[in-house]
Amino acid sequence: SKEEVVSLPQPIILDLDSIFQSIKQTSDDDIDVNSIIHNTLPNATITEETIQQITNCHSHCTKWLIFSDLHVMPTTLTTCLQVLDTIHAAALERQAGILFLGDFWHHRGFVRVDCLNAVLDTMS
Repeated sequence: SKEEVVSLPQPIILDLDSIFQSIKQTSDDDIDVNSIIHNTLPNATITEETIQQITNCHSHCTKWLIFSDLHVMPTTLTTCLQVLDTIHAAALERQAGILFLGDFWHHRGFVRVDCLNAVLDTMS
């Protein structure tokens, strides 16, 4: 029997900080979020509902867990996944949001699919 091959859409990465900064700088009452996003990433769309979910997601947080420099790579993957699990558990216990400050991946310019999939599985 042949295995069915499923094609997934390309992931879209949005710089939400620049999008929200553009929205803040817009004095127009009728903000067209999709045109702001289109200027940032021409092939992307995002709904108003998604923007509201993003902006409201952590509005209730008064405590934050902050970490950085995870440096995920094949040789550190197991430890990094344990760190992510520990941070998630600690945030839940403290009813805190999580902020990551940078250097998630060890190598710049590319992400290994096996590492990405393992991280996504852990975060789901």
